[in-house]
Amino acid sequence: MHKQLAPLFNPQLAEEAKVAQREKIGKRFDYVQKELGSKTFLTGDAFTVADAYLDNMLCWTGFTAIDLPKWPGLKAF
Repeated sequence: MHKQLAPLFNPQLAEEAKVAQREKIGKRFDYVQKELGSKTFLTGDAFTVADAYLDNMLCWTGFTAIDLPKWPGLKAF
């Protein structure tokens, strides 16, 4: 996720490239939402570094014009 989100912070990135990056991150969000399912945490019954990392990546969506309501499981996370 980091690899697709980070370029979106570049103000010189062309709009066409931003759209492509958002499509890539959307596919990754689809996968993560599927894996998360109705679980509280990504990898089991306890909070792990994977959960912290996902939280950070989801916070970046507010700065990169990615609309989380498309992924209700991630929005709830």
